[in-house]
Order: sequence, then C-alpha cells, then structure tokens
Amino acid sequence: LASWIDKVMKAAQLWFAVVGVVTLFNIDFHSIGVRSSLILTLSFLGVGIYSGIKGNPMGIFYTIAQTPYLIGYFLFAGLSIGIFEFSLINRYGYIVGTFFELVTFSLALGYRFRLLERDKFDSQADLLALQGTLNEQLQLQVTERTSELASATEALRRINSDYEALLQNVRVGIVSISNDKAFAFT
Repeated sequence: LASWIDKVMKAAQLWFAVVGVVTLFNIDFHSIGVRSSLILTLSFLGVGIYSGIKGNPMGIFYTIAQTPYLIGYFLFAGLSIGIFEFSLINRYGYIVGTFFELVTFSLALGYRFRLLERDKFDSQADLLALQGTLNEQLQLQVTERTSELASATEALRRINSDYEALLQNVRVGIVSISNDKAFAFT
C-alpha cells in the first residue's frame, strides 16, 4: 500500500507542476488546479482516516488537524472558482482551520515525543534487566571457576605434600637437574 501511495503522490506532484506551468500561460487552468487539489486533499484525509482506523495514533491526529483546515480550504476554493458567494467564513475560514491544524500538529508532535521517550525508557529498563541477568550469570561462572580452582589448588597442595614426604623419607640420594643444567642433591 505504501508503494502505491508513493506512486500516486509522485503523479500528483507531476500533475500540479504541469497545471502550474500551464496556468502561467492561461489563467483558466487555475480552476482546474483548485478542483484537482480539492480531490487530492480529500484523498489525504482518506489516508489519515484509514491510518487511524488501522490503529496509528498519528493518523487520528492528522485527521483531526486536517478536517477544519479542509473545510476552510473548500469554502475558500469554492469562493475562488465561483461556487460560493463572498462571506467572511468563505474568505477567512481556512485561516482558522490552519490555526487549528497547527495547534493539533503541535500536540501530536508532543505526543510523539512522549511516545519516543517512553520507548527509550522501556528500552533502557530492558537493557538494565538484561545487564542484571548477565551479571548474575557471570557471578555464577566466577563462583564455579573459583570453586574449581580451589579444588585444583588443594589437589596440588596434597600432591606437593606427598612428594615432600616422599623426599624426606627416602633412604637413597636423589639428584635433580634444573633447566639451567644445575645439579641438586637430596
């Protein structure tokens, strides 16, 4: 759906560029641009409504923000192309709609920041919990290794003690040669 919407948006950009250039040479094309922009803005509103229905809170903010603006814009466009008679509402309604749109989008931006901050804190909490789990596992491994090393040290002490006792009780002479070829007599 997103790629389809992207293609439609590119086609709309091309359309409005062509209408804008043609309007430079013939002002009658202005009403074509206004009418087609009315259709395009309604489709944007439809996308916002669809997004809100699908559970995107930003789609709901978009729909709420765009509705008063579009009503004012439609009234002004209708006045511009001769569908409506002049009135203050038809002439300046889009300004009130624009103000409402800006306020709503500001609130949406604040809401989005709050969601991002909450996600950041949740991620940090998950990371801290994972770090705690890893620390516990590491502590368990250190305890196991320390126990293994203590057992190995005790076994070496016993072997050394047995070897020392053997050397003390032997009745013959023992000669040992060190790595530097020195002789030692026991």
